[in-house]
Amino acid sequence: MGKTVRVAVGSVTYALKAQEALRRQGIRARVEKTPNPSREEGCGYSLLAEASEPQVLAVLGRERIPVRQMKWAP
Repeated sequence: MGKTVRVAVGSVTYALKAQEALRRQGIRARVEKTPNPSREEGCGYSLLAEASEPQVLAVLGRERIPVRQMKWAP
């Protein structure tokens, strides 16, 4: 298993769509409430994905899911 990346999206709907898109590509991901969200992170929901940043960005880009912020999860 690789590192986990936290992806902030604009809504819980986008988070759920992103989770499903990643699942279809064999990437494990889960949706959770973002701890102490900033304005840039949007509504306060993030996706935690077990994949590299380029992999996640490729899938979400194909699905036209906007990413507000991305960083490695602790």
